[in-house]
Amino acid sequence: MKLIHTPRVSTRYWTAIALASVFGTNLGDFYAHESGLGIVKGLSVLALIAGFTFVIERFDEHRHELYYWAVILIIRTGATNIADYLAYGARIPRLLLTVSLAGLIALFGWASYRTMRSSITSFTLNGTNASYWLAMLSAGVFGMQVLTEVTEAEFARIFSVNVLGTLLMTQAVARAMIARGRGGTVVNIASGAGRRPAPGSVVYSASKAAVISLTQCAALELIPHGIRVNAIAPGAVRTPMWNQVESLYAATLGPGTGTAEAAQVALTPIGRMSTPEEYVGGAIYLACEDSAYVVGQTLNVDGGMNLG
Repeated sequence: MKLIHTPRVSTRYWTAIALASVFGTNLGDFYAHESGLGIVKGLSVLALIAGFTFVIERFDEHRHELYYWAVILIIRTGATNIADYLAYGARIPRLLLTVSLAGLIALFGWASYRTMRSSITSFTLNGTNASYWLAMLSAGVFGMQVLTEVTEAEFARIFSVNVLGTLLMTQAVARAMIARGRGGTVVNIASGAGRRPAPGSVVYSASKAAVISLTQCAALELIPHGIRVNAIAPGAVRTPMWNQVESLYAATLGPGTGTAEAAQVALTPIGRMSTPEEYVGGAIYLACEDSAYVVGQTLNVDGGMNLG
């Protein structure tokens, strides 16, 4: 079932589950004793209704929790029919039936645990069970050197994190999502510097341009698997890393060049730096199904600094 049709787990959810269970039990009793279909025909009809519900839900792109609760009621009705048949039709002793069902639940729990452990072993993402559908890759480092002073060590330091790190994480996440078989979404964090370089940041700007290109290539390769890959290109963000930017800016370009903040604000039509919270909306948009037709794009969230 699509995520947009699944309710969020909250107090309202558990209240609704309790009510649905009570209603489903009563509906199941009525269905079992009044329909006259019998256990086989009765469950067959419920299976057809459930299948029809899933088919409609599959092609509905709008948010409707109705599908979820319809399936819950169908399952609860069928479960009540099966329980009545086992207790009264097959005449299995209550204690034996209870112990047997408890054993089945334990067996399913054990199988789920083994599957989770197997998934952890199979992939290179430590501490996950490969059941996620969204990955946001945001690790990055900054550095400044003018072109004539760039060293191999500095180039390797920045590219190993910003580009190679993004590549390897995208690769690992893609493998897990492909194995899961239900698609997914990857959101990379690029930078406005990848679109509009600044003096003194040749390596950093090139690394973020590479992230944009990597995002496009990954998107083309992964979309056949239902995995969308996009990126966000932030402008100047007021974070703890910005203190490093300011110190490197003055040391690289000289004290007469002013501050990095002043330079960035001058290039930004909105006239100020941003805060991390101002990127949440863009990230949610790229992560959710509202952007289902957005593939391989880099979203500028930079106050108008880059208009292309």
